[in-house]
Amino acid sequence: MLLEVKDMRDNLARAKNAVDDDVSVKVWNKKQGRAPTPFRQLHDRFDELVCEASAWAKEHGLSFSSAIAYGLSKLVEKAVAVDYRDEDGFHKTKNGCIQKELKTPGCRIWMTQTEMAERLGCSRSTLSSTLRALKEVELVVNWGNGWIEFDCLCVWRGEVELKNAYHLIQKIHPSKRITIKGD
Repeated sequence: MLLEVKDMRDNLARAKNAVDDDVSVKVWNKKQGRAPTPFRQLHDRFDELVCEASAWAKEHGLSFSSAIAYGLSKLVEKAVAVDYRDEDGFHKTKNGCIQKELKTPGCRIWMTQTEMAERLGCSRSTLSSTLRALKEVELVVNWGNGWIEFDCLCVWRGEVELKNAYHLIQKIHPSKRITIKGD
């Protein structure tokens, strides 16, 4: 949540009282210039996971760039959803809720690694090792040919309601699934 205010202390207190306890609220004064990174759809956990990824990469002798990690978060496309409508054009509902179809998740980048590296101005090998570390700490939870997907709770562009719904069904890459072997 981003608020532009004149009196920082008073408005911060009002903002915190207006939202749930689990929502992080920060106040940004427009006079400070460009909005700092936390206001760019990133959850506080994102910073922690980037630090963990950096430590993991260092431990395994890989190059890692937190600037690339933040750059990747900016390449995420905005969530796009369309309403389901019946033949008369009315919203379809289920249990009193309007049904929507998510066309584009707000935590996915639709680019090859080569395209991502070009956009971020880095080598493909640096991008590859950074992605490997982000996958290891489960910030990047799914990927395929020409796309990667962040954990939607950490990186999301779009309506919060869509993020909360997508979180319930977000797929995790098979290599990240935990398997329990029998005794």
